[in-house]
Amino acid sequence: SDTYTEISPRLGFSFPVSERTVFHVQYGRFSQMPKLSDMFTGGGRLSLELGGQNFIPLPSAFEVEPIRTTQYEIGFERQFTDFASFDVTGFYRDVKGQLQVRRQAVTQNAVDASAYNYLANGDFATTKGVELVFRLRRIRRLQAQLSYTLSDARGTGSTINSGIAGIENNANLPTVVSPLDFNQTHRGSANLDYRFESGEGGSVLERMGFN
Repeated sequence: SDTYTEISPRLGFSFPVSERTVFHVQYGRFSQMPKLSDMFTGGGRLSLELGGQNFIPLPSAFEVEPIRTTQYEIGFERQFTDFASFDVTGFYRDVKGQLQVRRQAVTQNAVDASAYNYLANGDFATTKGVELVFRLRRIRRLQAQLSYTLSDARGTGSTINSGIAGIENNANLPTVVSPLDFNQTHRGSANLDYRFESGEGGSVLERMGFN
């Protein structure tokens, strides 16, 4: 493959709106080449792929470009007591150039070769959503962090072989944008830590706790 020069800025800003409210925004652009195992193979394996007589689940990639991701975040954090704060963040992530299977036709008089599959850039994925985070500093022995994320991941294919049926049957490739297999609409976590400080709980429970 050719070499590529990429500019990947990652910018973040955070500033107070009031004494207890902080506004934050982030932007990032990321580039990453596909896995080396997708781009490099041995002569024997390549000969098997170019022969076209066998189905190859993960064929080799030729002349691929980096997979490019653009990500945005915007939100604010509000401290509503001396011990607790609440953060709301909206995010948008766009991935372009993911690998997918394509078919290469050959001329009718080709020797020891027939139409074969290969990997090429072409698929995309878009993820957007909002994240809510509640943080509680330690008060009365309890410290906590609760988070909840509502997100939606969509694209035309969840894996490299999502369009393999259309490839093998010379039919149309998937074009309908729908939820991806790895989409998690609802995701949450809770981290609670209850701990005795020095001089609390007697000789047995002093400095002990659980989370």
